[in-house]
Amino acid sequence: MLQCRMLAQKTGRKSSLGKEACITAAVIGLQSADVLLPAHGDLLAALVKGMPLRSLLRPASKKSARKKIPALAKQSFANNVILTAFSNATQLKLASGIAISKKLNKTGTVVMVFVDDANTLLHDARKTLRFIGEHDLPLILVLLPTQRKPGNIWAQTKSINIPGIPVDGNDAVAVYRVAQEAIARARSGGGPTLIECASLQPEVDGLKQMEKLLRGKGLWSAVQKKNIAFKFRKQIFAASA
Repeated sequence: MLQCRMLAQKTGRKSSLGKEACITAAVIGLQSADVLLPAHGDLLAALVKGMPLRSLLRPASKKSARKKIPALAKQSFANNVILTAFSNATQLKLASGIAISKKLNKTGTVVMVFVDDANTLLHDARKTLRFIGEHDLPLILVLLPTQRKPGNIWAQTKSINIPGIPVDGNDAVAVYRVAQEAIARARSGGGPTLIECASLQPEVDGLKQMEKLLRGKGLWSAVQKKNIAFKFRKQIFAASA
């Protein structure tokens, strides 16, 4: 989570700041063969899934500009991470196509897709959601936290065979538990799940909350944080060179 926060600050992607708990806790339980589709512009999920910093940060020179995208795409597929600039609705269609392919091939692979706009689920992607529910696809849909109150989205997807679980997006432990259940369910053929992350306590910093929890168990200290931050800062510098 600390590394995700540092990456978000480095890249200036404000849309990812404050969502480190939700993103990290959801993705960390995926296996290497599982497919991940982060929300548009989000690099944090890709980092947690194992994509090298160099692939995410290294700027393209004039000579390598044309090779930049193919190289990134190659690395993305190597880590089963699909980075796109698609809309949420198109992203969800792509995820459903991958999921049905995995189901037909009986690979036991799970697909996880992040969406950052609730309106997509309620309107633009309604047909896609029905398709996902009707075919019991091994897909986990994670709705990233906003200022909205939880409950409305998961209640509506339940009627189309996509059970949903509202969870505090700032509580990494809660998100992890929910994600683990959803992953196990999808992998065993139980079908899709919607994880609706919400900012139940907008004033709470998920990273600081996790640090407090770990300190209470004797698993975290200021020295550890300083060392991790120092090493990761060096990695960021090397990857950006």
